[in-house]
Amino acid sequence: MNKSSRPILLLVQEETGSPVIDPEHAYPVLAENSMTIKPEGDQEELEEGKIAASPSRSIVVMPHYSIDFSVKYRPSQAFHENSYDRLLSACGLYAQDTICIESESNNIGDYQSGLNLTNNDGSSALEVIYASKPYVFLKPAIHDYSDGNTISQEKDGETISSTIKKVYNARTYHPVTDPDLHGACRLYFFKDNILHTLVGARGDFSIDFPVGKPVVMKFSFKGKFSTPEENNMPAPVKINDIPLLALGENPSIGINEMQCTNISFALANEVSIDPDYADIYGVGTVLITGRRPTGSFDPKVVSLNQYNPISDWVEGKVKPITHNVGRSSDVHKMNLYIPEAEHTSPASYSSRNNIMTYDVSYTATSMEDGEIYFSIIDMLERL
Repeated sequence: MNKSSRPILLLVQEETGSPVIDPEHAYPVLAENSMTIKPEGDQEELEEGKIAASPSRSIVVMPHYSIDFSVKYRPSQAFHENSYDRLLSACGLYAQDTICIESESNNIGDYQSGLNLTNNDGSSALEVIYASKPYVFLKPAIHDYSDGNTISQEKDGETISSTIKKVYNARTYHPVTDPDLHGACRLYFFKDNILHTLVGARGDFSIDFPVGKPVVMKFSFKGKFSTPEENNMPAPVKINDIPLLALGENPSIGINEMQCTNISFALANEVSIDPDYADIYGVGTVLITGRRPTGSFDPKVVSLNQYNPISDWVEGKVKPITHNVGRSSDVHKMNLYIPEAEHTSPASYSSRNNIMTYDVSYTATSMEDGEIYFSIIDMLERL
């Protein structure tokens, strides 16, 4: 044993009735070396017959693991299928393949959700999920959309038309409440040749977009306890993919672009342990029992008729937040979309380079169907 501090994290998705996959065949998670694992449990003191002032013996009850790690977001398709999909599924997100159309037309954000959009010859009628300038996202199906085509939609007796700039294959992640749709994963955490296994792990995540730097996803998981064991540490996995940089466009709050240095979003799941008599430690399923998605951003102060966060807070206004990440030269792009964001506290004043700014926090509120809605979308240009 080298007894070095090198950590390696692997995962597999757990499915009922499927055989257990050992670490040798698990998928790598390109987590930063700062990841930490912590055994947790309640210390139950045995005080029967105690007469001394010193503490009595105690036992540990309901032991389990928690693990925290960060990944620089790499939009490699292989890592989506093997790692990101599984991690986000275990955070209560549902992955869906979608079609994304980019357009420079000013009306691209006017397309209505739930109605079909068609190609210029009336073909390829696909349902709109949502539109947010410069993109419109469609439910997946066979289609013949291509660059330069005209797309249109009948809305309130009028026809909206736009010209396609680019077409992307997209992967959309959005939350679901039904626990039967929440995935679970088995995490293998190596600290040199010491292996810790988290069984039935579920958790929480947040995402940061620091301007000019890699997009960072932070995960926090809980999993059932297993005794640490010695196991040969696998070789580190290296890929040449460069992380996605937070560049491209400033985020939009409502209809206005705001110059920020960082925008963040946290799913803020409530992760609980469901007790179970039948388990050797009494620890049953790890459950996601609620969420309160929050975030923050730090825009420059502009005229109040453009953005007045203090009045918005007092009046309880909700506004959409859209952040499109990716330069024109990037094959991959990302979109963060929150259709209803509410200020959770009054904005405070700060400064950046002697220029006045706001520090703003928000909550993603429920839509009409009661679901707290947001989307994180990875887009790959069709080549």
